[in-house]
Amino acid sequence: MTGLFRLHPGNFGHLCLLGLACLLGLACLLMPATSRAEPFFADSNATGFFISDNGHLITAYHAVENRKVSVVMPDGRALAAEVAKFNKESDLALLKVAASTAYLPIALPGNLQPGTEILTIGYPMMSVQGRSAKLSRGIINSLVGFHEDKTSFQFDAATARGNSGGPVIGPGGLAIGVVNGKLHTTKVLERTKEWIVNVNYATTTDSLIRFLDGVPGLPAPQPMNLDAPLEPRKIFNQLKQAIVPVVSDMSAMRSSENAPQGQ
Repeated sequence: MTGLFRLHPGNFGHLCLLGLACLLGLACLLMPATSRAEPFFADSNATGFFISDNGHLITAYHAVENRKVSVVMPDGRALAAEVAKFNKESDLALLKVAASTAYLPIALPGNLQPGTEILTIGYPMMSVQGRSAKLSRGIINSLVGFHEDKTSFQFDAATARGNSGGPVIGPGGLAIGVVNGKLHTTKVLERTKEWIVNVNYATTTDSLIRFLDGVPGLPAPQPMNLDAPLEPRKIFNQLKQAIVPVVSDMSAMRSSENAPQGQ
């Protein structure tokens, strides 16, 4: 049955469960891996995070390109979002909604190191996994990204489609990057015969701060203390109001009503 599965990196732990489902005659989900975690349905979701208290939100540009998008607020309201600014090369988009919002402070660049512990909070595959935010933990593996790209870094916290545009969170609960993609597992397997998982990439805050230059009304980036505690439960509860789903059509939300919640 090996050839039936194209598992997205980060979902390797579900291999046995999926295999058992096939043996029981249940439908198998094919999860195509992509070098950049682009939306997987026309009606799709990404993740975004507020960076001000007046509705400025960062997400991945590929998730909103040529789309009408809504932001699902913590109280369940879906607000139409305006694309205020974007940069296709850095895969960043600044959205604006008409609301007062909790926000996630951005870290000043410059003091990240390999081995720094990080968290991701996002909304992977809402039509399958449900509406609740998902928390993952990992480390920074490298200060450069794919093909030595200096505008991104590599990390190993589990991600899946829908995490695009979400924050990578460092010590002290500051945003240190924006999830933008991952290694194409099946293509690497075909070329190297090696199964590689959890090779993920994020845009640096250096790139993010340059992208936001000139936008009025944003809080100043904050210095990060690498020795500050990274407490997943505490940070999740502190920041969950600032990290939200970005959907291109509400049918993505309606589909999730039929899926198990929190899976």
